[in-house]
Amino acid sequence: MKKLFLGIVLTVSLGILSGCMITENYDEYKRKQFRSTDEISEIIANDSSTNYSLQVSDTEELLVEYSDSTTESWYDIDVADGVLKIEKTQGTVGVEENSVIITLPKKEYKNISIETSNGNIVFENILAEKYKCFVKNGDITGTLNGNETDYLIVAKVQNGSSNIKDHVIESSKIIEFNVENGNVNVNFSDFDQSSLESLKSDAISKNIRQEIESDNSENKKQAEVSDGVYRTYSFGTTLQEDTVLKIQPDLLLQAVDQPVKTLIYLNGSLYKTVDFSGEEEEIRLDKSGNYWIIVVDTENNYKDITDEIDYYVECDKNSILYLQ
Repeated sequence: MKKLFLGIVLTVSLGILSGCMITENYDEYKRKQFRSTDEISEIIANDSSTNYSLQVSDTEELLVEYSDSTTESWYDIDVADGVLKIEKTQGTVGVEENSVIITLPKKEYKNISIETSNGNIVFENILAEKYKCFVKNGDITGTLNGNETDYLIVAKVQNGSSNIKDHVIESSKIIEFNVENGNVNVNFSDFDQSSLESLKSDAISKNIRQEIESDNSENKKQAEVSDGVYRTYSFGTTLQEDTVLKIQPDLLLQAVDQPVKTLIYLNGSLYKTVDFSGEEEEIRLDKSGNYWIIVVDTENNYKDITDEIDYYVECDKNSILYLQ
């Protein structure tokens, strides 16, 4: 008996000294991080015996903090096609620090789906179009950004209570919470349309910046704008000061189904935003440089229309020179 007792004490001591923790099965584990700068729109997690916390920050990087074995990983975590997937591949027993903390860039997400058998799900100022969460033993709590009345809500609680009620309407926004043993206690924060549009614009700008930054690095080194020799970009075209862009609604409607705005980039930075009005717009450029023009739809998809848009330069008071 003494030898067995000493062996256990020694194992625990070695775990503490190495910075690892030990489960009831004597598996060593430690806190790990998964990071990604890929654009994501969906979060799908399938777990067990784990608490989930989702929060946002003013960063463009996704961060997942979790406990994992030091030898054989318990998790598969990956980002592909805009989807963050978290799946526990092996059950765990006696993990004291069993939380998964997901820190997301501040934006609106299309779908958040989380399932955990024994644990809580906590939202901290999260904004999504669809939520689908299941907890067998635990609570769903926190704050969701948005208006409760905009969502179709189905909240099922078998043994416990819910502070949100079923709200059956025709809506693309859906909340589906299912708790077997526990409670639902979720609040909604005031979130006006202008704040939502700001988040969408930030998301679009991030996508554009990623495309611009992926441009040919050798070309980017070739020239400086300050001396009139324009940097070479794989996107856009060079236009002179006083060029007038003709933004025609028919062109925008051909490019995307539901145009919302036209974004004009100058030398890789956002120069002007033109909201879709259904009328022809003329934009006079007050700077020379490389211009990239895209149209954005209601789903934040965008299409390059630089080579399709008409523009001209006025030669004098009585004549106009059309460039395209």
